[in-house]
Parts: sequence; C-alpha cells; structure tokens
Amino acid sequence: MYSEHKANMNLSPTEILNERKIFLIGSTGFLGKVTLSMLLHRFPNIGRVYVTVRARSQEESEARFWNSVITAPPFDPLRERYGSALDGFIRDKVVVLGGDIAEPNLGYSEEEAQAQLETAINWGRYAELFSFNENRGMFRLEEPEPVEAK
Repeated sequence: MYSEHKANMNLSPTEILNERKIFLIGSTGFLGKVTLSMLLHRFPNIGRVYVTVRARSQEESEARFWNSVITAPPFDPLRERYGSALDGFIRDKVVVLGGDIAEPNLGYSEEEAQAQLETAINWGRYAELFSFNENRGMFRLEEPEPVEAK
C-alpha cells in the first residue's frame, strides 16, 4: 500500500531538482527573489527557472529582472560564488517571461498558457507530494490526506 511502502521514503532535493524546470510567479517581490536565489545557489544543477516579470513588453520585463531582481541582496551569495560568470550562469538557468497575474492566463495566449502550465506541472506535482526538512536537507514523501465523503 502507498502508506506502508512510500510514506517514509526520503529523497534528496538535489536529485529531485536536477535538470527540472520550475515556473516561478512573483520573482520581483522579496520572497520571489529569496526563492530564486536559494534555488540557484543550493541547486546549481536545476534545469531552468521560468520567472514572470510584469511589464509592458518582454524587453521591459528583461530589463526589470536584470536591474531590480539580480542586483538585490539575496543574490550576494551567487555573486560571491560566480563573480564575473554570474550573468552567464543566470542566462543559462533563468528564462524571463512577461506575465501579469491580474490577467487571464497571465496575459498569455491559450497556446502560451498551456506551454507554461506544462512547465509548472513538472514541479507542482512534487510540491504537493513532498515536505522539506531544512535541517536534514531532505524531502520526505507525504502520505496523502484522507478525503471525507459527504
């Protein structure tokens, strides 16, 4: 059964995130900057992180990302680690997408929204199944919550 076989299974976040694609909404806020920085710093073998940056155009989204996200203090550890190679590392790992959470489909066409959804599901299914023990640096498979019948 699920609970007997998998409930105590621990997995390494490094293994889970290796070459994974993640879709991150809110990368320009404080928590978004910290999350992005920590993902890139702790898991440099992550595949790609797709980040939405609200702006009037894709060019403005890119400029806003490079001028206000990457320059923020949460990225200091990455600057220390990569030095002058940081820009190349970021360009290799991060894809900046214009997007507005106030718009249907974040302002994407149906086709673009479907492609982004498929990327998000790639990570989202794991977020629902695992809890992270920061002290041990391990994910733990969670037993699903029982659903009450009505």
